[in-house]
Amino acid sequence: MKYSFKFFLLIFILTSSSWAAPLCTDLFQKSNTSFFSNTKKYLEFYRKQSINGRVFDYYDQKLQTRIYLANNALPKIDGSRPLVDPSSSAIVIFLHGSGTLRSSGKNFIHHMNTLASLNISSIAMDLPFHADGPIGNSFENPKYVTAWLNTIVEAARIQGVPIYLLGHSFGPSLAMQYMYDYPHAINGALLVSPVAFNRDLQNWYSKETSRMLLGESQPIEPTMGGLWGDRMLTQFSSHLNPGVGDPTLINPNLRIIALTGDREEYAEAPLGGRRNLPIGKNTYSIPKALDKMFSRIKTVLAENIGHYIFKHTDEQGRNYVMRELFNLIELNPENEKQLTIDVQRYLNIERLAEERLWAKYHTDSIFKSWIDDHGLFRAISQIFLKGKSTVAANILEEFKKANEDRKKEIATNVIQFAKDNNLEQRFNSDIADIKLLGLRDCLLIEEFIRLNQ
Repeated sequence: MKYSFKFFLLIFILTSSSWAAPLCTDLFQKSNTSFFSNTKKYLEFYRKQSINGRVFDYYDQKLQTRIYLANNALPKIDGSRPLVDPSSSAIVIFLHGSGTLRSSGKNFIHHMNTLASLNISSIAMDLPFHADGPIGNSFENPKYVTAWLNTIVEAARIQGVPIYLLGHSFGPSLAMQYMYDYPHAINGALLVSPVAFNRDLQNWYSKETSRMLLGESQPIEPTMGGLWGDRMLTQFSSHLNPGVGDPTLINPNLRIIALTGDREEYAEAPLGGRRNLPIGKNTYSIPKALDKMFSRIKTVLAENIGHYIFKHTDEQGRNYVMRELFNLIELNPENEKQLTIDVQRYLNIERLAEERLWAKYHTDSIFKSWIDDHGLFRAISQIFLKGKSTVAANILEEFKKANEDRKKEIATNVIQFAKDNNLEQRFNSDIADIKLLGLRDCLLIEEFIRLNQ
């Protein structure tokens, strides 16, 4: 009888806007299903969403890899996520580095979220022989690899929207080869900390970099992905015929910026210390090496910075990578704050309530779980398709209240847990955040989950 009653209510909700608000409220009040009674599950979902933000990932069977995407497009009617938002001002495709077990498209999640807040769609993927990337003999052929990448570029293409590549470490070498093979396919590329793209640099890597302790307790260990990257590099144009077929001559509109530190571990420099790292500026000129590849390229040197440049900022506090990406796509950094405000206003206020409901159901796992707990999952598509704004707005408001209550309940339980176990002094800063309902990933939350399985 309970489900028949709900269905009866939903019929009225979907056919009569005047009854929408009271009936929707009544439906939630009558539901006996508690919202996320499983605290561990809630906190796991909350932690994942805090980390991933707007980034969504899925395994693409055709491409044989995991795809990561971030954009503001409405999900399709079947619930799937568009690769890019047609209204984006630009599209950025990230290419990760090689040689470590952590090398993956997910390494760019933070920057992808930043771009989404600026109405810029972005895509990343796991490269061959890395993480969930493809494995097979075909991917030993550089032409096959760039054709594989071109499939992603073409799938992302929107008429009139510029496309850029952004690669880090090994990623720039792949981006360079792609531009050599497809000089007209994209609008430009940002090459961040390019390494081993010629024989001199690869020799230095083999001789010195491979023995350094780059944030590890042990020197770099060869991985399946790293070995594949090495095999690719020796077949790329930058190794075999640098400058022959220069894409910036074939396509005068192609814009390339390279960003590298002047203490790059992957280029010759005086070394010292326990970790055998550069103790002075590079004596090998990466800008000159890149000039042999491209007649038109701008290289930016970041002072006193090595290979891992992503977290560093300049004198004005601007992230180096984002600063140069903005230069590449010709986005004035002074407009960043206002653009972010405009995007948020559109997504949270100007977008129709039924569209916000539809997007939230397919992008917010906590909201989806709450909806499913209430048996409303079949109604969501009808509310969206029939444009029931009042119903949608009411559901979103009910969730906001329920979610706030649930966070308060969990915060109270965690703080009490700390008191009961004499952990208040040890986790003082965590408790301060939790009191403000900041259920972020922290040691106290981890301890709470561990002891409350």
